[in-house]
Amino acid sequence: GYRVKVVIVVLTDGEDNSSRTPTRDVQTVARDLLDQEIYVLALVSFGTGFAHDAAKLMGFPSENVVEFGLGPRDIRHAFQLVSSSVIRQSQTTIAGTTNFFTS
Repeated sequence: GYRVKVVIVVLTDGEDNSSRTPTRDVQTVARDLLDQEIYVLALVSFGTGFAHDAAKLMGFPSENVVEFGLGPRDIRHAFQLVSSSVIRQSQTTIAGTTNFFTS
C-alpha cells in the first residue's frame, strides 16, 4: 500500500461565535492525530495577536502557525503560502518534517 500524509489547515478570524465543541476536545483530537505521525496540523489566522494562543489551546504545533491581515492581498498571500506548503509537504518523507510553512 501507499503511505499517505494528511494536511489539515484551519483558517480563522479569531471569533468563536457558534462553536459547540470545547477546546479540550479539539486538543485531544489534535494530539491523537499528531501521534499517528502522518498528520500535519496548521493554523492560518486573518487578524493578528491571537493565533499562537489559539493554536496552543487547540494542540496545534506552534511552528505551524501564521498570521495575516484582513485585506484582499493578505488573503491571496495566505492561500498562496498554504498551496506552496502543501506541495512541499507532498515531496517530503512522512516523519521528520517540523515546520509546515517553511522549507
